[in-house]
Amino acid sequence: MCIRDRYKGYAGACRRPVDARSVLWYRICQAIACVLWLVFSIVRAGPFNGWSRIGLLDDYKESAARFCIFLTVLESLGYTATTVIGIVGILQISSMTEENTGTQFPMPDKV
Repeated sequence: MCIRDRYKGYAGACRRPVDARSVLWYRICQAIACVLWLVFSIVRAGPFNGWSRIGLLDDYKESAARFCIFLTVLESLGYTATTVIGIVGILQISSMTEENTGTQFPMPDKV
């Protein structure tokens, strides 16, 4: 088995010739991941401190709450940025497949 056959996701979808199955799997998995990251950036459930947690923490007047608000904003910005990067990846792979071109990554033929 060639090492390039093992690649899934963006690297596998960018190979020439373009494999429609790899591109489809990438789009499906990336869309699910983007939805989850967007939900994580909004909700305040369990270990996720979304944007909705700021209103809860704003009621506290201690200085420690300000640090928690800062960390909540930082975490939510991280999830939001990851969502945007995921959407950009989906759009890039869509434009690649429409043009039917791909980037050939230098990979060895055999392990």
